[in-house]
Amino acid sequence: MEMKYKSLKELKEALDKGEIQANPANGDCLIVDSDSIYFYLDDECVFRMHPSDLLEEALDLLGIPWENA
Repeated sequence: MEMKYKSLKELKEALDKGEIQANPANGDCLIVDSDSIYFYLDDECVFRMHPSDLLEEALDLLGIPWENA
């Protein structure tokens, strides 16, 4: 299934622009599970990423050097 937002950067930009609104009361928010991180919007999954991939991308976006152990 093709996700509307393919990266953490795209998801953050959509939130910053007001393109999407996080509403945890409705489940419209980033859900962190042990093997997947996803964002549902109106009962549709618009973003999904493996936790380790999300962490790596987040560190890159923050400019923090990292390496795998």
